[in-house]
Amino acid sequence: MADEHRVLDPVTQEELIVPEWSDDDATIARAAARRDGLLRQIRFFTDYSAALPLWGSNGYGGEEEGLSAALIRDLRDWVARWERAFDPFDGWRDASLRDPWVVEGHLLADRVERELWTTAVVTREHDWV
Repeated sequence: MADEHRVLDPVTQEELIVPEWSDDDATIARAAARRDGLLRQIRFFTDYSAALPLWGSNGYGGEEEGLSAALIRDLRDWVARWERAFDPFDGWRDASLRDPWVVEGHLLADRVERELWTTAVVTREHDWV
């Protein structure tokens, strides 16, 4: 994109893309955390009986630390709608619900990524369903 904002990492001299919702300092801090191996890996997907779609590298949930109460509420609502609309054996009860649910998941994953920008990397895996 022509209007991308970039900043120079003072340690590596690498150009870093600064997302529109971040700033130079946070982007440099994220690069430092990545370089030092300090970014948590969070997988974003639903699973039955899990209230949130956030999974750490240990394979367990509980990755909500650092998220706002509003985002946690929206994630719980999104998961609850999936549990009502998706059967593990038969799939979607109404196929027309799938695509909007997947799109909303991407928007929620964006929010998770923004709120955890300097502490985590979010991998989206929710669109398999």
